[in-house]
Amino acid sequence: MVVAPACRDARMLTVGPECNVRATVRDLTALDGCGFVLELPNGVRLSPDAQVWEGFTPYEGQQVMIRFQEINRSTTCQVGRPVHISCITEIQPTSGQY
Repeated sequence: MVVAPACRDARMLTVGPECNVRATVRDLTALDGCGFVLELPNGVRLSPDAQVWEGFTPYEGQQVMIRFQEINRSTTCQVGRPVHISCITEIQPTSGQY
């Protein structure tokens, strides 16, 4: 597994061992008030604050490592727990070919 950093502003997000939770990006833009959310391996969905996507280009099914903290805020998308993402890193699949 190769991990590729995807942060535009290091003051907002960090990369490295701090990203210790695996998640999958889910595109819920077809649902009213929703956008991209993060889904944990146990099926729990997280609704990150918008600034996480400013330096990161998400797509459906993308595998990432994150660090998050639940926050108390309202959201128009009632699909996931509101969270602040402090670290996000894309997991690049390895081809296994040399």
